[in-house]
Amino acid sequence: MHRNVFIFIVFLVPLLVFSQDSEDQKKDYPFLGNTFIQVNLGYLNYPYDESLLNEGFTTSGYKKNPFSGRLMLGYKFNENWAIQYGVMRPAIWFEFDKVNGTNLTKSVFLNSWFLTLSRQFALNDKWSLYTEAGPARVTRKGFLLGQNRGVEDEEYFSLMAVGGLKYKLNNRWDLTAQAMYIPKHNDSQGSISQFTAGFQYNLSELVPKEYHETSDVFFPKNTVQLGYSNDFIGYFANKFFSFQSRVGNFENLGVPVFWYGDVKASNTVHLNYHRTVYKGRKILALGWGASATAFESSGDKDWVFALSIYPQIDFYFWREKQFAMYANYSLIGPTFISKENIDGFETGPEFTYQDFMGVGAYFGKDHSYNFELKIIHYSNGNIFNQNDGVAVPLMFTFGKSF
Repeated sequence: MHRNVFIFIVFLVPLLVFSQDSEDQKKDYPFLGNTFIQVNLGYLNYPYDESLLNEGFTTSGYKKNPFSGRLMLGYKFNENWAIQYGVMRPAIWFEFDKVNGTNLTKSVFLNSWFLTLSRQFALNDKWSLYTEAGPARVTRKGFLLGQNRGVEDEEYFSLMAVGGLKYKLNNRWDLTAQAMYIPKHNDSQGSISQFTAGFQYNLSELVPKEYHETSDVFFPKNTVQLGYSNDFIGYFANKFFSFQSRVGNFENLGVPVFWYGDVKASNTVHLNYHRTVYKGRKILALGWGASATAFESSGDKDWVFALSIYPQIDFYFWREKQFAMYANYSLIGPTFISKENIDGFETGPEFTYQDFMGVGAYFGKDHSYNFELKIIHYSNGNIFNQNDGVAVPLMFTFGKSF
């Protein structure tokens, strides 16, 4: 969870810093202006103990950290109704110690992705109550010891219900406190409850479009890119940004803001289109895109194809007259992938997510050309128990803006 919270902050901080007051934002950005991000942290109760172990398995004890998070992105239809999509999970996975008399620690994963409809009931100008309800997909991933399964996998759909209290600080910020409940599924998967507090940030005050009609600050409108990567360059960048790099005798070096993957892509070709939909005053831009990717797996040399759409955030940190350099980041881009299991790894069904991060620049007359370095990851975020991710090594892309 520490990594998930850090990544949410990567997205959230620039919005807090660079958003500006504007009466025109609703007119200019009718969808984005009604969007919000909610982060809640607190206590999670879930029925995991020794009874999960299959017959023939023993443990010296278990660790069950109740600290958890519930993170979501939402859209307001009006002041009272909203829809939200997000994930709930413990900060640290449940662990069995010294399984079957060994020194091995084995983890059991739990998480739930959900889509809920929310109704708010105003008590006064500041305080309100709210309820949420909607489908939730709960996944539990067990473990193997050799060829024997110690805890069974389980995945199912259920109902998530939430009741909460909200306090309005201003037009951007709300404080929240809530209780969440998922009912019992069967004897091996009991009910789940969570009690959390947090905040909601509303993207209700944005830079109006008319600002850029007179500004000479460059932001691209559309960009088309063609990229290539190969595993000869190695996976150091993927490992570094997933906190898994090693230098000499030092392990776990890097910054935990991305993911690695069990499947390694070799030859990779990537065609990408990106469109900017929101421009800040100088630094921040938000957009969406679509990509088609073909990669050869490094093990069995199978070719796999992926089609994605995705959100993207850009940070412009160096600008000259005909040069603009940026870093970008994208999470949870819905993706169709042509192969379910790759190189013997259980990567899951043909629905997955694309994530990427990179650094690049626009250059030349009118900033017409683009060069970018990026790493890509595919996985389904534990929506399914089969979730061995795919790592695409450092990619070189060349593009054209228009």
